[in-house]
Formats: sequence, structure tokens, C-alpha cells
Amino acid sequence: PPLAGADGWSVTVSNGASNKIDSFLERHARYESSTDPASGETTATLRIELTNTAPAEGLPPYVIGNRVGAPVGTSRLYVSFYSPLALTGVTLDGQATGLAVGHEAGWNVYSRFVDIPAGATVTFELELAGTVANPGEVVTWEQPMASPLEDTGDRDSAAFGDGH
Repeated sequence: PPLAGADGWSVTVSNGASNKIDSFLERHARYESSTDPASGETTATLRIELTNTAPAEGLPPYVIGNRVGAPVGTSRLYVSFYSPLALTGVTLDGQATGLAVGHEAGWNVYSRFVDIPAGATVTFELELAGTVANPGEVVTWEQPMASPLEDTGDRDSAAFGDGH
């Protein structure tokens, strides 16, 4: 959707392994932002947990196999994060990592591939900052998938914890 000067966020995933493992993906998101009234700068943290609940055996190869040489049950995803804000830092499972930077329909897009073994969870945490005309308004949208995105965040929340 158009930002129209608002803050915002979203995350999408694309299957990168030529299988049907997406129905085993659980997604949890938490977005928290605040705006400094003096400077007008908005800072935000976007945390995304992706859990692959697929088994490593017992289903046909077209479901949990892959064409990329990863172990059976591995979910390879191209993950894209959307925001009007600039990326100031990102970690994957607590380790600094990089993301490809792009733009789409007025949004900044930050992307990379990630492999998630059967039964595993990966966590991305993005730090973002910038100025938007309407920081009190947050635009978001959800990619339709077999399991809905669980949004566990609140704007201007006092603490950023593991409450999900």
C-alpha cells in the first residue's frame, strides 16, 4: 500500500528451494518505533522470527526435498523487509549480517536468502531510522500464507522482549 508519509513495515518470503515446504512456516513479528519530538527522527526495531516446522523425513521429496542441495526438510527463503526508514543495522540470530538494498513502490526493501533446517527458528532484528511526515501513522500489510503472521508488537512500547 502507499505510505503517504506514514511509518510502516512488512515482511515477505519467497520459496527458494522448489518445494512445497511453505505450509510449515510460522512467522512472528514485532515492530516498535518512536519519534523524537525535537528532531522528528523516527527510530524503529523490527524483529522477525521464522520457524520451519517441517519434518526431515516422512513426506514426499516434492514437499520437503529441494533442488539446492540442502538437507531434506530445509526451508530456503528469500526474505524481504519493507520500511520507509533507512536500515542502520541488522542481525541474524544475534550475529551482524548484511542485506541487499532496493526500492519498491515507495518503500525501502532489504532482502537476503536464509536456510532454516527442519524444526529450527531464525531471528532477524533490524534497526531502522529516518524521518517521515506522519510518524504517528503506521502502514503495514501481510503476505497471505498457510499460517498467518503473528504480530506481537506495539508502537511506542516501553520494552522490547521475547513476549511471544
